[in-house]
Formats: sequence, C-alpha cells, structure tokens
Amino acid sequence: MLSEFWSWIGALPPSGASFLGTLAGSGLGLVALLVGALFNAHLNRRRDDRLRIEEAWLLTSALKAELSGITESLLRNADNLDNPKNAFVVPDIAHSVRVFPALLSKLGLLDVGSAREVIGAYVSIDQYCEGLLLMGGQISQNSRPDRRPIAMPMGSASAVAKLNRDLVELIGRAISKIDK
Repeated sequence: MLSEFWSWIGALPPSGASFLGTLAGSGLGLVALLVGALFNAHLNRRRDDRLRIEEAWLLTSALKAELSGITESLLRNADNLDNPKNAFVVPDIAHSVRVFPALLSKLGLLDVGSAREVIGAYVSIDQYCEGLLLMGGQISQNSRPDRRPIAMPMGSASAVAKLNRDLVELIGRAISKIDK
C-alpha cells in the first residue's frame, strides 16, 4: 500500500507534485500554529491564575491590617473607659477606614463566606457612630472634617466599652474568616 502511494506521487505531473508539497507544508504550518497558540493560552492561564492568587493575598493582607488596626484602637479605647472620671470623647472609627473603599472592587476574590463577614464588619464599623449617638453621645461641632469625635456622657462608659468589645469580636470573626 505504501509503495503504491509513492508510485502514485512519482507519477504525478510537476504541477500536481507542487500542489501536494504546498498542501503538506501548509498543513504542517497550520498544526504548528495551533500547537503554539494552545501552548501560549496555557501559559497565559497559568500567569493569570498566579496573578489572581497574588491579588487575593494582597487583598486579604490589606484588609487584615486595616481591621487589626481598628481592633487595637477599639480595645485601647475600651480599656481606657473602665474607670472614667467624667464625660469623655470617643472617635468615630468609620473615619479611619481607608483601605476597604479602595479594595471594594476586588472583594470578589474572596469566597462568599469571607466576603459576607468582611462586609458585615465594615457595615458595623460604619454604624458605630449611630450606636454612640443612641447612647446619648453628641457629635462635636468644632472638629476636623476627616475626624468626628463624639462627646459621651459619663454614665455611658461601660456601655461604650461593651460596644467596643462586641465590635472587636465581630471584626475578629471576619479576620479569622479571611485567614482561611
């Protein structure tokens, strides 16, 4: 059978042999082009996966750093409220949130449970001022626009400390969720 094929090729006129050679070369070129394109797509997918993993790691690191800083501030504030001497001022911690708004578009890199916990923590941080106002606090009028101190009556110190510690617990759950 193979010998018949070669004899058939040998019997072709020069134009037929030229056509067959062109067809064979084009076919090999097409196969090489397809293999190269598939390999390039594989390399691009690996690069994109690596970049997505790095971006998710940066997202979680930045969120953990910001939430940890807010946690430290809340705990320090709660510890200072254990023995109040008179009325006191509490900063609105929502004004210290800087990282989350910048990373909001990247929240899809987290799994659903982690994203839900992180958003819940930030919503609670945003509602912190309202909680203080419900306890009798009043927003100071002579403050910088990037800060909002809230003047609290003396009798509310233990309630504010409890609010701070409850918020720390909520933030801690969000941090532990994004750690996984």
